[in-house]
Amino acid sequence: ENIRKRDYYQPTTSYRWRKLGKTPNPLLEGWQERLKRYTKEGKTDEAANAKLVITDLQRYSFLLAEYDSFIVVPLTVKEGKDDTYRPAPGDYAAVVVGKRVFPAIVGDFGPKFKTGEASLRLCREVNPKAKVYARPVSDLGVSYIIFPGTKEPENGPINYDRLNSRVRELLQEVGGLGPEAEFVEMHDLLPQPAPATPAQ
Repeated sequence: ENIRKRDYYQPTTSYRWRKLGKTPNPLLEGWQERLKRYTKEGKTDEAANAKLVITDLQRYSFLLAEYDSFIVVPLTVKEGKDDTYRPAPGDYAAVVVGKRVFPAIVGDFGPKFKTGEASLRLCREVNPKAKVYARPVSDLGVSYIIFPGTKEPENGPINYDRLNSRVRELLQEVGGLGPEAEFVEMHDLLPQPAPATPAQ
């Protein structure tokens, strides 16, 4: 509900997967209302964008910034599709802040002029005081290590056990962690549905 009411919330990410269930995206209704408003106000560009978002929300599921551990890379990195070292949505990554190392995936492409974006979930892991308009770190000192070509064969919700183990493996392949480094395991924060009770 908190996310649904925010006008600035970005409902889609470059990393997406076909919807696995029939439950409508909770943000869909709000975007349908926006489309009606934009159409009524004659805002053709905004209405066209809203239509695209609505179609995406009906077909796909996306990462949630407050729950998922992901980084955002600039759109300039998306150029050069034949480059084997170009990160792709879903590739594994490690975020190094001081002596702490956080596992993540490449979740989105962002503005060409901005480097160092991450999901709110990851920001809060780095600094619990981080908010939408309060960055976790204001100076240099955060490094992203991206492992191109490591995305899973099929997109889907982040499997956090797999995320932790895979990033550990990839770090080991490039020399491992130093003796003082702390690998911070990430866990799924979304409530899991209760298992169905068998019929009597």
